[in-house]
Amino acid sequence: MRRHNRPRVWLLNDEFSYPLAAGAMSGTFARPGPGVPTVVDTEAKLSVANGVLTFAGGKVAPDWGDPGIWYGAVTRVAGRTLLYRTNYTTSIDDEAGWDNTQEGTALGGYYTSFGDLKEINNQISIGAVSNAVEYSFAVILRATGTFYFIRGGAYTKWTLLFLDSIGDEASMYPAISNRRSVMTADNIRVPPGWVSIPIIASDSCVRADGPMGLTDGLTAEKNGGGGKAWHFDAGVATIATNKAVITPTLGAELDAGNLVVGTWYSITATQADHFYVGCAVGDTFRAAAATGLDANNKVQAIALSSMFATVSTGTANVKIRSTVAALTAKRMAGVAIVNDYTTPTQGIVARFDGGGNVSIIEFTTATTWNALGTAAKAFTASDLIELDVSGVAWRCYHVTSLGVAVLIASGILTAALAGNAGIWSTSPLNTFSSAEVYAKGNESQYSFLDQL
Repeated sequence: MRRHNRPRVWLLNDEFSYPLAAGAMSGTFARPGPGVPTVVDTEAKLSVANGVLTFAGGKVAPDWGDPGIWYGAVTRVAGRTLLYRTNYTTSIDDEAGWDNTQEGTALGGYYTSFGDLKEINNQISIGAVSNAVEYSFAVILRATGTFYFIRGGAYTKWTLLFLDSIGDEASMYPAISNRRSVMTADNIRVPPGWVSIPIIASDSCVRADGPMGLTDGLTAEKNGGGGKAWHFDAGVATIATNKAVITPTLGAELDAGNLVVGTWYSITATQADHFYVGCAVGDTFRAAAATGLDANNKVQAIALSSMFATVSTGTANVKIRSTVAALTAKRMAGVAIVNDYTTPTQGIVARFDGGGNVSIIEFTTATTWNALGTAAKAFTASDLIELDVSGVAWRCYHVTSLGVAVLIASGILTAALAGNAGIWSTSPLNTFSSAEVYAKGNESQYSFLDQL
């Protein structure tokens, strides 16, 4: 394995240069710093030889954190980075990252692992890893939450795997623990400085009322991403009382003829449940059938292009997330990635549907919208919705106001998309309080991690 021998003063740099037989690390082991690490190894599963730490599986009765090592506390700074490498003989369960305790157990901590990404009791699958392949991880603290990066195997470049919004403790403990994996780990280290994660665009939506204009670059880390122009139909995307609002363009009121299948409409007069169950004046929907219109059932067509406000990302592989501050029943809002914001005839939308669900839809023409997945999730003000696209692979997450991320669904798109990412809404009654667009890293946006 590669070594990092650059002269610097590390906050933590364990190169495992001290040979120790299995069982010799049990209890408290005093090197290296910072502080005194806590080591849990009740069944002699840990050993050190040839510069690597070897996990010979985990405790016979599976118990997270046995074996495991918790190093001393490091002061939380946004951009503080833990790096490590590992190689599997058998990949089942392991964890490494920042913990908010030094109690020798993974329960209650904040972790990343290869087989699953875990924070508290939440598990988010990231796909299988290969045995006998070296992987590197960078686990980077945010002001609140964590960034998770991976490189190795199918991840040929440093890739932003996930970010969460859980935890803001002042002291965090670098740690690596196991449940049942047979594996090695080496070069567990924390550089003395911190990094600023580059971001394509970020917008806190906190500014004077008026057109959205440029993104302001304000995130929890205030680390750039500003200056990107929002693209939208003239006058439909604005800032109002420190919230983003999309006011779609409506056509003439229709009271005769039939609905056009696939077209979006806003209801202006309705008989109960005529268009769909529970409908009311002001609700929005996409026509699934050529239903007849009359004086009691009137609608206005919504211009599809006017539902989107996007920024040009320069890459098709992005993670877009937005905080939906307010959502009105039967009036959808969320995030989207589209090929062309002016005539959006291909894209993917992840949305709160206003009826208690999160849903994901790919559209391949202006009127052909195909459901990719849905899950019942109660909406709470300031919930996040997140869409992750890598080539044709996608994942959608619902992040609650408490910061807990839930994987809604994942899958494969019909074709790769161009890089226009942003927010989407069918009604001005929905508002957004933030938007962030990150590069996934396939184009080496995060190669600076190799210099840490």
